[in-house]
Amino acid sequence: MLEIRGGKDLKYSSELPAWSRYVHFAIIGFLGLIALAIFSFGMYLLIYESDWIFSFILAGLGIFIGWICWILIGVTRFQHEVIMKIELREDGFFTSVQNLKTGKLFEELVPFAQMDEVLIGRIFRYVQTPKNVPRYYIAGAKIIMVWTDEQGKRQFGTFVEEKQENLDLWIERFRQNGVPVYNTQLNITQVNHPQLSEAYEQIPKLPYDGESPYFQTGLKIYDPTPEWKSTEMLANEEAKKRRNDVRFFRPLFIGVIVFNFLVALLWMPGWGIEDELFNDASPSTAITLGNVALLFLARTYWRKKARWYRPLVDTLIMFAVHAMGVSTSLLNAPLQEYVYDALFVENFTMGVFLGGAYFITRLFVYRIIR
Repeated sequence: MLEIRGGKDLKYSSELPAWSRYVHFAIIGFLGLIALAIFSFGMYLLIYESDWIFSFILAGLGIFIGWICWILIGVTRFQHEVIMKIELREDGFFTSVQNLKTGKLFEELVPFAQMDEVLIGRIFRYVQTPKNVPRYYIAGAKIIMVWTDEQGKRQFGTFVEEKQENLDLWIERFRQNGVPVYNTQLNITQVNHPQLSEAYEQIPKLPYDGESPYFQTGLKIYDPTPEWKSTEMLANEEAKKRRNDVRFFRPLFIGVIVFNFLVALLWMPGWGIEDELFNDASPSTAITLGNVALLFLARTYWRKKARWYRPLVDTLIMFAVHAMGVSTSLLNAPLQEYVYDALFVENFTMGVFLGGAYFITRLFVYRIIR
């Protein structure tokens, strides 16, 4: 995503200084070395120390940091290779996008005479704060320009402005050129360009004549209005969740169940037991932590519709799977004493972690994503 900066004379650009490219890649390279070191140390513990717990944690952490570095490399390249410039000129709205790598250049000018209307709505940008500082948002304005192209199709252009003085200049220039300006008090943060063709007509709006209800930008807001979404946007969100469930989350959950059944059938009966617990030499802790992470992902604990009893249900399912696997192993050899007690403790521990993950996620959901 390109970050647009500037605003002087209503001219904006995403161009970064040349030196920032080297700084960005130096930081990414440093993070990559840290990821490699963490992963290598995890492999060392696994191979030479047989420490399942810390090797699992460190290797996973190293892979995660490496994955973040890979994403940052792509984002950094895009930010330095693609330059976007936006201007509200005296004759209209101008956009320029240039790819420095391929040399391709796209330019478009939408004259004011071609514009049908302009809508200005609320947006709120979340600002990360320390724990002891109340969370807040910066109020901004989303400017939606509507025009009809040569084929008679309705087109949209959007821009976000957080400086009140610049927003006043935008409005003044539109009105000077005879473009009707409307405003809405709704929070349209989630209404982006792809949704406008369907959502625009559903947004209630009032003409802005200088006396209409309006809002200030650049202010700290501690309790923003809820995000507005059109009927189709809500339906698309639910459809996307269902697709993700079918394609990824449900198969992953089935895979977790099958994996744990096989572990209980072929591996757990051989783990040592001390004081009715699997001993430290067994990989039980690594398996438990892995199950917590996989169940958290497969069972979508972050979704608002996840109920409080989901960790309990998942714990009971996993205990039943482990018990079935261990019981089936009786066909080949007798079980150790207290194996079911050890299974109960391991699954109880997993349930505690799942419950903690669920309630921490609830706090995050209601604090930020509400």
